[in-house]
Amino acid sequence: MRPLPLALLLLAAATAAAAPPPLTARLKLRGRPEQKVELLGRAANGSLRVRAGAQGEIGFDTASVKEIEFAFPFDPAAVQQLYYAGQYGAVVTQLQPALAPTIPFLGFTNNALPHVRLWLQCLYWDGQYDAALALARELRRAVPDPVFQRELRGLTAAALVGAGRTNEVGAVLQSLVPVDPHSPEAAPCWYAGAQLAAARKDLPAAQEDIARLIAFRRHDPDWMPPALWLSAQWYAQARHPDVARQIVKELNTLYPNSRWAVQAAGWENTLPPPAPAATNAAAQDQAKPQEK
Repeated sequence: MRPLPLALLLLAAATAAAAPPPLTARLKLRGRPEQKVELLGRAANGSLRVRAGAQGEIGFDTASVKEIEFAFPFDPAAVQQLYYAGQYGAVVTQLQPALAPTIPFLGFTNNALPHVRLWLQCLYWDGQYDAALALARELRRAVPDPVFQRELRGLTAAALVGAGRTNEVGAVLQSLVPVDPHSPEAAPCWYAGAQLAAARKDLPAAQEDIARLIAFRRHDPDWMPPALWLSAQWYAQARHPDVARQIVKELNTLYPNSRWAVQAAGWENTLPPPAPAATNAAAQDQAKPQEK
């Protein structure tokens, strides 16, 4: 038997080194002990194919799988800190390689979906609109949950605006009508509507959507800070710098260390100075009754 050429050996070694580690998880099963397995994929009928130690490759029908618990190589608390500091690209760098292999298995109850949602939002906030749209398409196929499906449409609308595909946004937003103010899709839906109106130079309509977001999602740390930031900019454009300053003050009070507050701090210095207040003497003169 002839030995393999050196080039082929090097190629094989490089391929093996680049191969991702197997996707391992703990399966919580109905009526059976949980098992640590290597996930292999989904069969045509939707059942789960795994490798389970000495048992080798086996399958589980969907009804027998109660939950998939993935083991992640990242620290969720540290990732959240990066997110709240506005380091969206860094979050994507950590989450994407760990979470991309989980997508075929997200139709089962699992512990990955909150992190996947964060990954998608960070793609959007980092300006990676095409990547956000591509991920949203994959997730629409993978996750049948109707509530999550509506949330994906809201994020899709926002990413379409960011990508400049404004002619496609109206149909997506219309598919979400009526919007439940307390639903997960409400904030991205209103944010997308506001940006779409602003792109069409309709600032009153843009402010109306942002006002809805601020009114109903006041304690939403994902969408409230950028909504306040947009509103401040638009009031400045409408020549209401005092209102813009008040909004920046609220932003600094509620979200002092956010990316949006940092941006607003430098921008606020570019606003026209406040109008001088009337002197006390002038105000008193106006208040005196005129002598007959």
